[in-house]
Amino acid sequence: MLGYRSIFSHDRVPFHLKPKHYHGGAYDDFSLGFFGDGADRVLASAELKGPEVDLDLPQRGRYGNLSPVSQAEKTARRTRGCRWVIVSNFRELRLYELRPTLRLLVRAQLTEIRDANALALLLAHFDQSALLGDNMKRPLIDIAAGEDAEHPSSILQPLDGYYRVVARFTPSIDQEFLAFEIEQKLRTAILRSPALMHFISPPDYQRTEALETVLRDGWTMVERKENTRRVRISMSMFGQIQVSAAFAAKQTQFDSATRAVVDGGHLVDTLRFLTDIAYDVYLPLAGKGGWSNVAEAPTQEGIEITRAVSAEIRDVRDAVLFDETFHNAGRWGIPEGDSVVSGDVPWRIGDEGPSRPAAWCVADLAVYFRGPGGGLLVDPMHLRGTVDSLSQGEKDRSLSVASRFGATGA
Repeated sequence: MLGYRSIFSHDRVPFHLKPKHYHGGAYDDFSLGFFGDGADRVLASAELKGPEVDLDLPQRGRYGNLSPVSQAEKTARRTRGCRWVIVSNFRELRLYELRPTLRLLVRAQLTEIRDANALALLLAHFDQSALLGDNMKRPLIDIAAGEDAEHPSSILQPLDGYYRVVARFTPSIDQEFLAFEIEQKLRTAILRSPALMHFISPPDYQRTEALETVLRDGWTMVERKENTRRVRISMSMFGQIQVSAAFAAKQTQFDSATRAVVDGGHLVDTLRFLTDIAYDVYLPLAGKGGWSNVAEAPTQEGIEITRAVSAEIRDVRDAVLFDETFHNAGRWGIPEGDSVVSGDVPWRIGDEGPSRPAAWCVADLAVYFRGPGGGLLVDPMHLRGTVDSLSQGEKDRSLSVASRFGATGA
């Protein structure tokens, strides 16, 4: 896919990928460059680890207490002309530039490569033309300093004292949508969600305000910043919807340590916000070509229009999940790493409302917070009832917020 020729894939030289290449006393896992024509040239050296390995933590034993990143750098510096360092644990793929000081250029979460835009971005940074150039005579292509943190496709960046919850809806339909349709539907769906009040406060002094949208490279984004929370809602021209939210973490004393607290209610609110928006956006689509001239009503057969709902929590190393929302569960748990990722939850819009995928995703996230008896076992059926049973007062407050943004009907 990335366009490199291996020693076995072609019957000509040079080939580009050489496994277990020797670098003056050590082997990398593979090198990228030009090999087999009598003048080997290495431009990138790679270090691979298992999915459970943290790329930044020291490894004991034969690794000399070096982190995987440091191991990769040490090996690469033994090869004259090496320019790039690749490190991966098969969940995360990183690219560094081997300057006097190692410089991180790209960090790609492989579970996030879910649409054509994300794939194109991955190829732009990691394919043969990016790292090697088309051939030895062509100047190497410089890579941008990394993804634009303000691009609508990017999630919110880390923030001290906050943890992030990211939720995604990935449709199965193979179709591009027009920018004006996305903007209109996304803004309307956001303001109709009963979870709106948990993310967006009404304007001050009873004035009316508009939700500002950003359009770029086939993406449409709405972003709001509050005192203790931030939220970014995006939708691509291929129909993927993404909600990333950052919440200020409270502190608690637990297990002889001061720990950040992940609020289970924030997980529920973020997943509910995503699924509310996806439901409102996609329900009118009755398998026709788009939103234009489509009646605003579902068909009796239901709309089979989804591939997956998924979610993740980031920046939660040593944090504790503690919330009364998860009644039957053990009431606490600590994750084994800095992030927690759910599986993909299928959802057939039209047959099922937005509460089921939200509840199942939250239950899957919770189990990765581990206690003496295992992970937190949340009853998704009970949680689904909690998501469904929004009080009228909560709906009314969300409607009040929406009305202050020039919207009616929630």
